[in-house]
Amino acid sequence: MVERGCGSRSPGGAYLVSALGDDGVPLRECVIDPPIPVDATALGLSPQGMALARTPSGATRILDWVGARDYPNVADFVEEVALFGSSRRVPKTFDFALLTPKSQHVLAHPRAVVDNPDWVLAHRAWDGEAHSYLDRLRRGYGEPLPPCPFRPDEHATPERLLLKMCAALWWEVLLPKTVRFDVDREGFEAQCQRTQSVVRRMPAFSYEGYTLPDRDIWVPQFSLGAFLALPVTRIEVVTDQEEGTHREALAKARRAQLPVLEVPE
Repeated sequence: MVERGCGSRSPGGAYLVSALGDDGVPLRECVIDPPIPVDATALGLSPQGMALARTPSGATRILDWVGARDYPNVADFVEEVALFGSSRRVPKTFDFALLTPKSQHVLAHPRAVVDNPDWVLAHRAWDGEAHSYLDRLRRGYGEPLPPCPFRPDEHATPERLLLKMCAALWWEVLLPKTVRFDVDREGFEAQCQRTQSVVRRMPAFSYEGYTLPDRDIWVPQFSLGAFLALPVTRIEVVTDQEEGTHREALAKARRAQLPVLEVPE
């Protein structure tokens, strides 16, 4: 089993799983662009646990806070989901009976929204080639590469991008302390000037993006925002061979109108 940014799955735990790509909807269609600001207090959302809400059609929406400790950059989580899909542990008090095939899993991150994006929108690494999910999406459009592959028509030019926050910025505001810089002086200086990508290493993979500039140039103002809206494909319960705690989790999970699988890890 893949080691994710938040660690490995725990015996007895129940997890919401989203199938994407060949097994489901394209991840590109699940990205919320621009991200939506979230009032955590009003929604009853905290870094621990999940909150439930209803869509206008009556379907259940699961609101889930992605912690900045395990995923300091929003792109960390998006890249992981692009490679391995989403698997998020459900609290023991979760009401599975509210889940149906129409349920939606909405992920929020405390750095999803850049409230002052003007500088980074005006100083983007347009021609840089950074090996990442974002780069693969951009190149899938052919030439010329769109700056934003999520809403290419809306974010077609630098001038139009200056008007609003863009999801593609998540790969351009990587925190300096989380990335690996080049040991070569010339490469290091190019990375600091944002003309060369930096490497971000996660437990099971790595990707590339661009780091923030020096603080005397620009300091981002981040805020909590919804950045992904995923379908809920199934629920997976991890077998607890020693204490059998998975049995209770299975019984609760089977109240949902979704497939429930018992898995070894």
